[in-house]
Amino acid sequence: MDERSIREQLVKLLEGSHAHVTLEQTIEAFPVDQINVHVDAIPYSAWRILEHLRLTQQDILDYITAEHYREPEFPSGYWPAPGAEGSEANWTTSTAAFIKDRQALQTLAQDPDTDLTAPLPHNSQHTIFRELLIIGNHNSYHLGQLLVLKRLLTGKRIGTAAR
Repeated sequence: MDERSIREQLVKLLEGSHAHVTLEQTIEAFPVDQINVHVDAIPYSAWRILEHLRLTQQDILDYITAEHYREPEFPSGYWPAPGAEGSEANWTTSTAAFIKDRQALQTLAQDPDTDLTAPLPHNSQHTIFRELLIIGNHNSYHLGQLLVLKRLLTGKRIGTAAR
């Protein structure tokens, strides 16, 4: 597999295509009036999951690109405050920020001048390639959770991404 193919696969992983669901598919027709609802046996509301996705992806982008990276406190820097609820405006803003940061990561992945395997300045054992794989897998996992919540809240079966 050539380098261009690897870059294309990374972009698709970040996008959520292939066997993964995309953010856009997940939030389409999401019952925004129910983003703070807690469903039995699921410890997070849809709002908390979306905001966690945004915060974590933003951290990975910063980790890759910031000259003076500072890791957020764990776990509080990666989740909204306990008991915090989101509004429709928060939902829209978080969605837009997630998409913007995802596009920035995809641009990095596509750029032939980006050395995917060079050690990062903050940690010589980490590479951009590693971080893109981590955030792609992380997003996939939590988007799956969000999709399950959507299904439980709407009572509708949601189709999966095409393979």
